Amino acid sequence: MRKPLLILSLVGLLTAAFVAPAAAARPDAAGRPTLASVAIGINAQSGEFSTLLAAVTTCDLVGALSGKTQLTVFAPTDAAFAELGITAATFANGCPDGITDILLYHVAPGRWSAGRLIDNAGGSVPTLNGSALSVSVADGSVFVDDSRVIIANVNSSNGFIHAIDAVLLPGS
Repeated sequence: MRKPLLILSLVGLLTAAFVAPAAAARPDAAGRPTLASVAIGINAQSGEFSTLLAAVTTCDLVGALSGKTQLTVFAPTDAAFAELGITAATFANGCPDGITDILLYHVAPGRWSAGRLIDNAGGSVPTLNGSALSVSVADGSVFVDDSRVIIANVNSSNGFIHAIDAVLLPGS
């Protein structure tokens, strides 16, 4: 019984090494990585989510992604943000107007695994900004609104992350 706990603690410590730039993004009380710490770790490995992390940090949402509440994050890549002319540098002077609403449109309450999304195809998923994302499946891929899930089911202690290929815009 102690060995799995030790392994989880080591995973938490390794994850925490990626978290130094964002002090609020810590593993949970049991040492398991949270959404925020997992996202920082993924970015440290791939460099594909710098813009999203800059946005979440600058717009003061790291704490929400580090809590106990179960959430699902649809995480646009840097290339997806770049298509809108948004980079990590966009957040150098603070959180631009309207960005928090867009970021909250990328977060759904609850744990929405890829399987659960597929089961919900043709339906919708509520978001923290009060709107809902449409869910569909086409050519073997899961889509939320018009964005394709390119990496699914990145697990954390408080939810899932799904990498997506476009920024989701409320009302579009």
